[in-house]
Amino acid sequence: MALARRAREGGSYLVRVSLAQTGRWVDGLGRVDGRRTHDLSLDDVQDLIADMDSPFGPLRHVVPAARLSETPAFWSRPSVPLGTHAPAWPA
Repeated sequence: MALARRAREGGSYLVRVSLAQTGRWVDGLGRVDGRRTHDLSLDDVQDLIADMDSPFGPLRHVVPAARLSETPAFWSRPSVPLGTHAPAWPA
């Protein structure tokens, strides 16, 4: 609604949304009839998956979405249990 209003009247608008509810809404839309879409297997997305060690054990995760030409994006720190680090920016 805010985008339509901005296109019609101009201005900017504060919008608060829930990512989880947006995902639920998108999932609820279902598949588009007539499109030949299929559920993906692990082999289909293998180039988007990486593994790393973590305090929880081996961790399989999605690689960063950013694709940079000079510096490849990567996760340098795995997930850790709460309280592992002091609440401060790393040096």
